[in-house]
Amino acid sequence: MKINLLKDYIKEALGRELLYSPDRLSNVGKKSSEYEVLQRELTNVKQVLKLPQDVGLGNTENDRKSYIEFVIKDLARNVGPNTFIRFEEQWNANIIPPLAVSPMIKWQTPHGIYGYPLKEKNLENLILKSKPTNAAFATQFGFFHVYKIDSSKSVTAYMQDFENKAINTRYNSKENAIKDIEECIRLAPNLIKDDIKNFEIADEKVIKSFEDAITASVPVLDVFLTKIFSFMNYYIQLERTTQPIISEYKSEIAKVIFDIYTTQNPNKSSSKSSIEFYYFGLVKFVIEQIASVIAEKNYSKRGQYYSLLLKAVGIDSIIDKGTQIIHYNEPSQSVSADFSGRSIKVIGTYKNVFTNLTQDERESLYKFLLDFISDPNENIKWDWNQKESKSAENVNFETLSLNDYKHLRKKILTHSEFSDYFSACIAYSYDGLKILKYEIDHPDSFFINEDEIIVECAIDAVAELPDPPAEDLVSIVNLVKDKKYALDVFCLDKNMPREYVKAKFDEVIKNKEDMSYISRLLKNPKINSDDIQKIIDLPNDAFKDQILNYVWTNKNITSKQLEAIYKQSAGENLSILRNVNYPINSLMDKFFFLIDEEEVGEAFDLLKYIVKNNNITKNELQELVDFVVERYGENLITNFEKGRALIYLTLCKYFDQNMADQMGIDKQRIVKRAEDLSLYDSWDDKGGVKFLKNNPQIKSLK
Repeated sequence: MKINLLKDYIKEALGRELLYSPDRLSNVGKKSSEYEVLQRELTNVKQVLKLPQDVGLGNTENDRKSYIEFVIKDLARNVGPNTFIRFEEQWNANIIPPLAVSPMIKWQTPHGIYGYPLKEKNLENLILKSKPTNAAFATQFGFFHVYKIDSSKSVTAYMQDFENKAINTRYNSKENAIKDIEECIRLAPNLIKDDIKNFEIADEKVIKSFEDAITASVPVLDVFLTKIFSFMNYYIQLERTTQPIISEYKSEIAKVIFDIYTTQNPNKSSSKSSIEFYYFGLVKFVIEQIASVIAEKNYSKRGQYYSLLLKAVGIDSIIDKGTQIIHYNEPSQSVSADFSGRSIKVIGTYKNVFTNLTQDERESLYKFLLDFISDPNENIKWDWNQKESKSAENVNFETLSLNDYKHLRKKILTHSEFSDYFSACIAYSYDGLKILKYEIDHPDSFFINEDEIIVECAIDAVAELPDPPAEDLVSIVNLVKDKKYALDVFCLDKNMPREYVKAKFDEVIKNKEDMSYISRLLKNPKINSDDIQKIIDLPNDAFKDQILNYVWTNKNITSKQLEAIYKQSAGENLSILRNVNYPINSLMDKFFFLIDEEEVGEAFDLLKYIVKNNNITKNELQELVDFVVERYGENLITNFEKGRALIYLTLCKYFDQNMADQMGIDKQRIVKRAEDLSLYDSWDDKGGVKFLKNNPQIKSLK
């Protein structure tokens, strides 16, 4: 390589970062870590130690508490939009981890100093959750550094109205983006190792082949770059010197790259800051691809070249506030590629005191923070109204406003998980019902979308609401083209007006439709006893027999109707006994009849319906307790139907301490018995053993 070119490159672009031959960055003939150490060696960030010994504290428990409070105070004084925290492990017991890039290049992202944001909310999270953001990478390490980044030398990417934005860039035009791509193309040959030393002057034939490669129609960027860099050993003879052919044709190459990217990724926004973000993303992606080609040539990883080329075009740091521009897994972070340290102001290096705290300690320390920042003598300016990054991939649905939704809805429509997103918007947002009303009234409403799957998903989302307004349900039915689907879904909802539910009921009974749907429709409280009577009066056939197995789920069925159905079935329809309004006397008689007939298993199955019946009194429960004690005596716990019936009795609303004493059981024995059982019955839908433990009735026992 021409040494003058390298010197010019160093002088013009990167300064001390590449004061070494590209051989230092290559993996050829070296130990795996040797070539990775260079950028760490070049990091020149002054360390400010604020460890316990540096602030006059020792190793006692009181010192530990005092140090935690010192750290919280120091961080509270320095939180802000440009403050960041980086976690480090102590790999050598004799060395405090420095604030520097990693000595190992493991990832394909830019090699640099990474950090999480440390704004007010992040400090609160650090105290309460041991991590400043939802990401958890490295947050368990033993030390952390806190520093500020000079935002004037950084690109800040953020979300506004669910669109990607960028500030502090010069990428407000196509020309500026192409100019920086040109610069990266010009510098790239200087980063490739001179491993062959057989550079050739390109003759006319080579130049023609190279020009053909540039103008050839290649739709994929990495294929195009690989083809172009296959000419890296060719130079063009100029008047006084030689120049890599790639550098000489940088303008033509840059324009082709721009066209390939914009064709594959067309810009869909017109706002100034969104255009800047688009062009910044373009330049960053191109740098990433060029770095990959260089790394492949040098048998190393691209991270180091990635960061060097970013800095070469004037990007010292990237601050990501929710756009995932640095890495899709961690939308909120920063990376500094400025190894000189000039764009970083160090606050301090601390022991990570926020791991392994108890919940009580966290709550106490959070209160300490609140007291400290509220102290007027400290003059802490705390931003209580921080705006969260509004990313379509990381929506906080609970804080989503109607205005937010207006910007988000077009993103939702194109999202692969449309159903889940729209459902979350109307179900979890404090403006959920306003959002639903807005969507119903929107001229391009989801409910009139040409894609019937979108319409059905939107209807399903409304149906999942716990209490949708009746007028909204009716409005949607009137709005959609496929009214049958909307009526089928909404007539299962308790808020659907009676006239619609009755019409649907009459329809499905007349047509003898899907029994699964009828069983769900019967649970709607808008189905009344008159509707149930229509079922009872149907001609006896298989269809009627099937329906009668589900009518017990209806809340409006009368006791008289329940008994009539049971008698009509000649005692075969046991499901009817599960209705909480079934006459309790009939249930008790049935229980003791089964006992007399030695049908003990069936009797105890019936017991779980008896204790949940709305009509049971304390006297009837006492009668059951007396029977159990008399029948089983001292063997109550082990033989009483393996303890299952014991659980049923104790869950009756009238079960008390006197009954527990009579049966010789206590709270501990009840829970232990429950843990030994598999509660495959209707108690299980309340959480099984967990429900028992948390039940106030059981907790009140000794």
